[in-house]
Amino acid sequence: MEKKAIILSRVSSEHQTLEQQTEAVLKEVEKDGYSDDNIIIIEDKESAIKLSEEERNGLNKMKEYIENDPSINVVYIYELSRLSRRQLVLYSIRDYLIERHIQLICIQPYMKLLDENGKMSQSASLMFSIFSSFSESEMALKKERFMRGRYHNRKIGKIMSGFPPFGYSVNKEKYYIVNEEQSAIVKRFFSEYAKGNKSIADIAKELKEEGLFPKTSFFTLEHNIGQWLSREFYCGNQTYPQIISKSLFDRVQIERKKRKGKPKRSHKNRFMLKGLLFDVTSKRPLCAMNSG
Repeated sequence: MEKKAIILSRVSSEHQTLEQQTEAVLKEVEKDGYSDDNIIIIEDKESAIKLSEEERNGLNKMKEYIENDPSINVVYIYELSRLSRRQLVLYSIRDYLIERHIQLICIQPYMKLLDENGKMSQSASLMFSIFSSFSESEMALKKERFMRGRYHNRKIGKIMSGFPPFGYSVNKEKYYIVNEEQSAIVKRFFSEYAKGNKSIADIAKELKEEGLFPKTSFFTLEHNIGQWLSREFYCGNQTYPQIISKSLFDRVQIERKKRKGKPKRSHKNRFMLKGLLFDVTSKRPLCAMNSG
C-alpha cells in the first residue's frame, strides 16, 4: 500500500494568502518521495486562538482523512502555530497523532514528532513543548499590542469599527466628522424639545411626515430620539466633533426631568387626586383608584 501525506496550511484572516505556505511545505513533501497522487492538501482560513479544536474545520478534515484512510502516515505543516496557537489544542493533536502512529513534520523550524521506532523522543518532546509555548505567547503578545493600538486610537479620537452615531460620518483617516444633513436634524430635535411645547412623539411625527426617516417606523424613531436626547457627546469631546452647545443639552435634560414628574395629559380616564399626590422617593405622580 502506497503511503500518503497530508499538508495542513492555515491563515487566520481573509486578507492573508495560503499559496506561499503550501508551496514551501510541498517542496519538502516531494523531497521525501511523495507524488501528487499521494498528497492531500488541506487549506483553511480560520482563527487558531478563538476557535476550539472541535470548531476548527481544517483539523476536522485532517482527522476525517486519517480515520478513513489507513495509508496516511504523515502530516506536514509549515510551523507549529499552523496547527493551533493554544497549547491545550496542540497537545491534544499531538496525542491524537501519536496514538495512530502518524508522523508530524514541521518545516520552520524543522522538527519530527516521532523517531524511527514510531515513538516520541525526549528531544522531540522538549522541542514540541518549547515551540507550542512560543506559539501561545506570541499570540498573547499580538493581542496585547492590538489592544494597546485600539486604546491609543480611541484616545486620539480614531475609531476601529462599528457604525457612527446619528449625526456623524467617518472619514478616510478613521476619524468622526459631522454629517451635515444628519447634524441639522440633531440640532432641530434638541432645539424643539428644549422649547417645552413639543413631546418626543410630536417631533417624531413631524420628521416622519416630512419623509426624513422613510425606512424607520414611528415607534422606533420615537425611541431613537429619546436615546439621542441623552447623548452628551453631541456637545463635542476628543472623539466626537461638536454639534450642539452644552447649554442646549443641559436645557433639554432639565426639560426631560421636569416632564417625568408630570401626570399624563392624554389619558382618557379620570382619576381622583390626579396631579396632587407624588411618591416621596421616585417623585412619580400617584392617583387613587376606585376599584379594589
